[in-house]
Amino acid sequence: MNAEIKQKWVEALRSGKYQQGHYALQTGEAYCCLGVLCVVTGTKIFEGNSTRPDDCSYDGILAHGVNNNECARLWAMNDSNRSFAEIADYIEEHL
Repeated sequence: MNAEIKQKWVEALRSGKYQQGHYALQTGEAYCCLGVLCVVTGTKIFEGNSTRPDDCSYDGILAHGVNNNECARLWAMNDSNRSFAEIADYIEEHL
């Protein structure tokens, strides 16, 4: 993963600027951790709910260095109520 994007993503997750949501990249004003990546990189967010982990690859998330397995892991962490801070720690250590 590009180090600059990773740093921006981690900072955004820890910033308190984003309300954490579940089961979709964005629902109203709430985002999952991968939705925050979309915002940071300017990647289009598709509206609607999905519980399919492979849907987080919409419009370029994989192009930012998050492979399918990590995408699914991050999606699951987010939707099992792990905080953005915990997810940021994981990203720093594993991506």
